[in-house]
Amino acid sequence: MKKLIALSVVASILSLFHGGCAVIARMGTPTSHEIKIPAQYDIIKNKGDKILILVEQPGWLNVQVDMRSYLTDSISREITQKTKISAGRFIPYNKLSEYRSNTPNFASLLPVEIGKAMDANIVLVVRIDDFQMAQLVDSGYYKAALDAKAILFDSVTGVQLWPAGGNGKIIKVGFEIEQGGRDIATSRLAAAAAYCTVRYFYNCPKDQFKIADDRSGAGFNEWKE
Repeated sequence: MKKLIALSVVASILSLFHGGCAVIARMGTPTSHEIKIPAQYDIIKNKGDKILILVEQPGWLNVQVDMRSYLTDSISREITQKTKISAGRFIPYNKLSEYRSNTPNFASLLPVEIGKAMDANIVLVVRIDDFQMAQLVDSGYYKAALDAKAILFDSVTGVQLWPAGGNGKIIKVGFEIEQGGRDIATSRLAAAAAYCTVRYFYNCPKDQFKIADDRSGAGFNEWKE
């Protein structure tokens, strides 16, 4: 009898030990929020630099709104919120717009040349390659999509800082329905494009890297007319 009791006690201790180890193991495992996707380019190290956001919107592209201003504001706000870089480090959009209007050969200038003219240390170029926005029939709802490429340059040396090689980071965003009207739909599209660009500039939590409006995966194009 004593032997059975002793064995039972040992079994109970072992059970508690293994259960405790399992709990400790779970407690020691980082969550998807704690796991960070490393920045492809750490823009935080440029905290003291002046940053120019240069959105290129080709004249031939059928864009019904000035996506340049929407994207510029969204990207600068996203960088400020995620990296704590001061908003004062960004070249104001109206200053760039004025320079564009007063420079006849603006379209032929390289991004680094524009950056130097604006006294910017680094230039984030976002080139819009495609834009789609349509109001759903007999409704106030909109669907939209935007394709772009993003490149970061050092305007002093002319070196491409990000991405490493290639013609730019492909950014594809879109959604199938937005009921807030055209302005809200445009703002949502710009915010999604900004997020999908800026997420590469800081150590982004794994569970936040992918957002609902990210259309960079397979099949993102299927709903377009």
